[in-house]
Amino acid sequence: MENNYQEFYKSAQIAVDKAEAVILKYFHEQNFSIEQKADNTPVTAADKAAERIIKEHLHKTFPSHGYFGEEEGDESKEAEFVWTIDPIDGTKNFVRGLPLFSTELAMLHNGKPVVGISNFPILKQRAQAAKGIGAFVGTEQITVSKIAKLENAYVSHGGIKHFDKKNLLTPLLKISYLAQSTRGFGDSWSFQQLAQGKIDVSLEAHVRLWDIAAQSIIIEEAGGTVTDIYGKQIGFDTATVLASNGLLHQELLDLLC
Repeated sequence: MENNYQEFYKSAQIAVDKAEAVILKYFHEQNFSIEQKADNTPVTAADKAAERIIKEHLHKTFPSHGYFGEEEGDESKEAEFVWTIDPIDGTKNFVRGLPLFSTELAMLHNGKPVVGISNFPILKQRAQAAKGIGAFVGTEQITVSKIAKLENAYVSHGGIKHFDKKNLLTPLLKISYLAQSTRGFGDSWSFQQLAQGKIDVSLEAHVRLWDIAAQSIIIEEAGGTVTDIYGKQIGFDTATVLASNGLLHQELLDLLC
């Protein structure tokens, strides 16, 4: 790993640690304000506080870097180094007291994710990766599965309505009939399971870059492949995701496109 990526990797860990402390406090107290955003999704005081503390730490360490965050918008997005931040991915779960929510933090170098952390604080599971060093949960290196046929594959997908809105419901149904098993786990959790070889494919028809940037470098360093559903590389305009163990990727693209 390049020396500068090592520095980013360490700082990202500290930033996520700081956010985790704030998030856990709010979660256990269950005493926080909830607002509805323009897209009718909830945002809480915990989301805002966690993103703020991440940005404060990173800005102090890397003042020239840009940011692309869910709650505070973008700042210097055209910079060579840009951090994507989703302070609580799964706010609806967080609000309902469910443990399936995470902090997603990634660093992009010239638009490509090179450092990523996906942290589930309640479940005490943190996946992390940096370009060239592999992907890890804790100190254990992780790898994707070796399943090479869809008929033997475990596929996770996001909300059905989003596939319907993009005219992808018919291909999704076809995949569900061809696959060994199809379930909907939610994007971040399913991506982590994919990187660990526990499932083989994860499909999402409604994402933003901050949802997927960290997971994309984690999955790729674990040996998998991540594109959008149409085969395009992940970038600022990404709105869908096809993540796989790599062996199944082309077969899925052929079914989806």
